[in-house]
Amino acid sequence: MEISGGDSVRSAEYAIGTSIFEHVDPASPLGRDIARGQGGDNFVSSHDLPEGELSFTFRPLRDSPQGDRICRITAIPGPLEIALQTRLGEVEDRYYHLVEAAPDAIVVVRGEVIAHCNRAMADLVGYPQGELIGMVVTDLIVPEDRAHILALRARRLGGENPPQQYSFRALTRSGLRRDIEATAGLVQWDGVPAIQVVARDVTTQRRAARNLRHAQRMEAVGRLTGGVAHDFNNLLAIVLGNLEIVLDEVGDSDILIKRLETAIRATERGSTLTHSLLAFARRQPLDPAPADVNLALVGMSTLLRRTLGARIRLEIRSPETLWPTLVDLSQLENTLLNLAINARDAMPDGGTVIVETANVVDGQEVEGEQAVIAPASFVRLTMRDDGLGMEKQVREQAIEPFFTTKEIGQGSGLGLSMAYGFMKQSGGYLTIDSAPGKGSDISLYLPRADRQGDDAGVADRIPRGTGERILLIDDEDDVRDYVAAQLSGLGYEVISAGSAREASSLIGEQGRFDLLLTDVVVPGELSGDALARHFRHRDNRLVVLFMSGHDPGVIGIAPEQLLRKPFRHWELAARVRAALDARP
Repeated sequence: MEISGGDSVRSAEYAIGTSIFEHVDPASPLGRDIARGQGGDNFVSSHDLPEGELSFTFRPLRDSPQGDRICRITAIPGPLEIALQTRLGEVEDRYYHLVEAAPDAIVVVRGEVIAHCNRAMADLVGYPQGELIGMVVTDLIVPEDRAHILALRARRLGGENPPQQYSFRALTRSGLRRDIEATAGLVQWDGVPAIQVVARDVTTQRRAARNLRHAQRMEAVGRLTGGVAHDFNNLLAIVLGNLEIVLDEVGDSDILIKRLETAIRATERGSTLTHSLLAFARRQPLDPAPADVNLALVGMSTLLRRTLGARIRLEIRSPETLWPTLVDLSQLENTLLNLAINARDAMPDGGTVIVETANVVDGQEVEGEQAVIAPASFVRLTMRDDGLGMEKQVREQAIEPFFTTKEIGQGSGLGLSMAYGFMKQSGGYLTIDSAPGKGSDISLYLPRADRQGDDAGVADRIPRGTGERILLIDDEDDVRDYVAAQLSGLGYEVISAGSAREASSLIGEQGRFDLLLTDVVVPGELSGDALARHFRHRDNRLVVLFMSGHDPGVIGIAPEQLLRKPFRHWELAARVRAALDARP
């Protein structure tokens, strides 16, 4: 800016701090307008000056700290009409850029039709900006929320003062629902009353809040389940142990043997249920072993059919020769059950689910048996449905924890993420092949094992003791009596204690022991773990094996040092013998 004064031209800095009337005659028309502007008026005027015709806008702003009235005066060359048009164009251009650059969606609704919107609004709903102009705004709102939004609009246009801030769910061009928080106000648009809405997509924030609440609930369930697991598994250990003792003594009665074996299987299912609850509540260490997936599918077929329901047909397609795979069978069954639930929900009108297995090497299907195991040999287990399928965006997010397209309360969003994590832990991987209207293929790639597991063979070859001395600690009398009877029958000398204090006195009285078999949780000042360290400090040759109904990862015990309750007779024999044979 330059200030003209007499015959010289001076910079704007010259005028700062001086009175404007040092440069403008107070008695002139411009001087009188300046005084009027300082008085608080907001107006426009035009004046002929030596520099030519200039138009001025006067806008009072505020009072200075010294009490002087501050007025902003803008001079525009040219007649008043041109100046006003120029000024209006500048204001509109500034408004346009501000609105277009806004991160929130801004939309003006006249009647029920969109009269104006910014780029953020187009990004939010997935329509081109030009296509939104003239669109009925309720087409962008989920049907369940339309009546509420129209009622707010009617109240606002009718002169009432409804809440400015409200929430609703928007419907995108691709059919996705987005959670919206909006602020609305009444404006004039081309001389007609309209509603201006500023909307913000809060879907991610609300999902994060729901996920946090869900995680907190899961943590509470985990704590509760972990607390119950120890006592419940102790009860199962007592039941299972005594059933096995009775089974050994029942004689040749086929009817009684059959009933006892049925009771034993039911007890083992109770143990599996406990472990499943723990796996649902927190990450559970896996117990992989060579397994026949085809055989597992045969055992699960009834449960899968019951889960899918009468309107969905189940087909199981398996080759005659399938490699054994290294997998935790109980977790595989849980994963298949979750996949079946997803398939059922994707076919509300019924359909077909195909479960198929195959041998694959480097992604290629293999028929028959191979003599050499390749580094990337897998057993592929695929669950295929002909349901709704997934869009690309949904497919990409499907394995994210807590992601779900189901209504609130209809799904946890953990099924596929747990399957993905299970495959990663197992040394395999998971793939998803799906498209809208074409169903979904979920494939689990399980690492091939070099041998087949045989629990029956293990049970037939029960290892025995040779008089080794075992100190047994458990606060449950029934569990202690059962384990002591089993170990004595296997050829070990067993001394029992029900607490840490009693065990400490026995160490001093009874001399040296070969193995300490203790529950992790025992009454007394020392836990089972601390007690084991205390005894090993006195005798570093002492071998320690823990018992517990908790998970190894939860109690901080290595899996190879833990015998999980309830256990079978042959499991107890094998683990005790292995611990003793591993002595240096």
